[in-house]
Amino acid sequence: MELPGTVADELGEGETIATAVSLGGDDRLFVTPERSLVYRAGGVLSDESVESLSHDVERLTLSEGRRKATLGLEYAVDPDRELAVPLDRVEAALQTLLAAVLRAGDVTTPGERVHRVFSFSELTLVVTDERLFKHVGAALWDDDHEAIPFDAVTDLSYEEGSVATGVVLTVDGRVERMKTPNDRLPEVREVVESALLAARDADSVADLGDDTNDVSTVDPGAAVADFGGVDALDAGSERGAASARDAADAALDGGADDTIDDASPATDTDTDTDAPGPVRPDADGTTEDADASEGRSPPDGKTVETETDTPFTESVAPASEEAPQEELAELRAAVERQNELLRRHNDAVERLVETLRES
Repeated sequence: MELPGTVADELGEGETIATAVSLGGDDRLFVTPERSLVYRAGGVLSDESVESLSHDVERLTLSEGRRKATLGLEYAVDPDRELAVPLDRVEAALQTLLAAVLRAGDVTTPGERVHRVFSFSELTLVVTDERLFKHVGAALWDDDHEAIPFDAVTDLSYEEGSVATGVVLTVDGRVERMKTPNDRLPEVREVVESALLAARDADSVADLGDDTNDVSTVDPGAAVADFGGVDALDAGSERGAASARDAADAALDGGADDTIDDASPATDTDTDTDAPGPVRPDADGTTEDADASEGRSPPDGKTVETETDTPFTESVAPASEEAPQEELAELRAAVERQNELLRRHNDAVERLVETLRES
């Protein structure tokens, strides 16, 4: 890798470049284990420059304009910094920078590769070769995230909706749901399934060890796309990330995802319990208990056996989500219209500002 002279001069003794991402033209983002160096090539109106960004980040944000996106880096002590990136380069730059931040913070282990980063409004998914990270909130990333280790996953299925599809992972007896825009589902599905099956050395989802649910499986003979680490993403960073992200914003405004516990099956102890109603997720990602359904008395002379060595002894009937899905679809459509109006208003303001500057 040929380094500009100013970048080579900036490197400390023994400091090496791990990877680099194009930021458009001759501009580059060079990443070392401790920091990132933003190289800006000289032009008619500006001189060649190098800016250093520490990976000791507490909070990472993302905002988008018509032509550029801005990655915000917030620190505990140092002043906050910003990195402006063309929209068609933001996906590669985001993955490269976030992978470095996770490693610097010991969130990922040495040698753990980040395959892909997906950002859907207030939901961020990071797929590595060992686990899936999920972050929900206004920030793109902070310490308030959840890790789902692939070695604890026993099932993977999908809940289709008119606007978004739920990616459902069964992990140690509980269910994790992550809503994905339908237009991005093929990418998410391929990356998550490929990483999960590779980590478990399995040929299909059915081999994960839980065949109680109707799941979608991967064709064992199908080619598995290798998204590689951060270097591999640079080659595909020309994609139109702006249009895909706009569709994702409309579909997942609020970044709702739900987590509920699976109930334990009924075995062993002679007890007769009433089964509670299904747990229905709220739009904001929390859960609430529905009205409890009436329990049924067992036939004469028979008892209902339940397990006593687990914290829960009830069984939960499967919940029908079609009605909430329709309501959510209507709400999302309304939000989508409002977002579109806001985007048009923002574009008009930007054009007006540019016109005033030119005059």
